[in-house]
Amino acid sequence: MALIIGKIFPYLLLLMMIDSILSVEFSYPHYYYKKKSFHERLFYEKQEHCSQTSSCTAANGIMKDRCIRECISPNCYKILYKWDELEEGEVDIRLSSFKGCMVKEND
Repeated sequence: MALIIGKIFPYLLLLMMIDSILSVEFSYPHYYYKKKSFHERLFYEKQEHCSQTSSCTAANGIMKDRCIRECISPNCYKILYKWDELEEGEVDIRLSSFKGCMVKEND
């Protein structure tokens, strides 16, 4: 029994180390965003306008999303996304902060 535990222990230790490395919390600048019809309309109007620009219509998938966000607010995009850009399939947990940053810029 002790022999089996001795063989398994290094692997368990390795798994615990990997888990602690991977469980680092993702942090980014937070901007308060209260979902109001005016703010939503402003965001979606800008999003619609930017999605029709020549540079964004040429893009597909995540590249199109990046292009549209950068067009909506280059400064907010730089603060929230430029240092760690969205990847294909990634859930965008920063979108609410992006909208809050955009609203703050337009106030």
